[in-house]
Amino acid sequence: TLSVRERVAAALPLLERLSSEVAHLSDAELVALSRLSEEVGRHVDALRVRTAGEVDARSGAERESSLARRYDSTSAANLLAYTTHAAPAEIRSRIALDRRTRGSVSLAGEPLPSAFPAVAAALHAGAIGVDVAADLTRTLEKAAQDAVIDPLEVETAEREIVNATAAGFAG
Repeated sequence: TLSVRERVAAALPLLERLSSEVAHLSDAELVALSRLSEEVGRHVDALRVRTAGEVDARSGAERESSLARRYDSTSAANLLAYTTHAAPAEIRSRIALDRRTRGSVSLAGEPLPSAFPAVAAALHAGAIGVDVAADLTRTLEKAAQDAVIDPLEVETAEREIVNATAAGFAG
């Protein structure tokens, strides 16, 4: 079985130089490709968010062996900006989104859901994009901080907005 890195590397040759062929597509093929390329993009973006978040989690100051420090970097964001050549602000945004959509572990070792489980599930299934996930989690987080909102109402709102948004992408 191929590792995650090997599977992603295997996909690259399939995607390389496809953009040079777009001008030769029929109108119907172009529209279909537009939809499909957005779907692929959502999956790739979710992987970039999750990867940045995992590097961040492994680079925490509380860890005995910080990943960032082992690579002579001061933070996960700096390590990723250096190794990926992505903009530091984009890296920080990915890390922040992963923190809001990542589950955790209790002191007893039990898995805990993320703060926004519906957003996390939809993001990692490619049903919603990173921009929607980031905006929604920021908005819900701010609403919960600024007002006294029943957590069940926040959960219901999250689920309903995610379902409506995902349905918009699907049809």
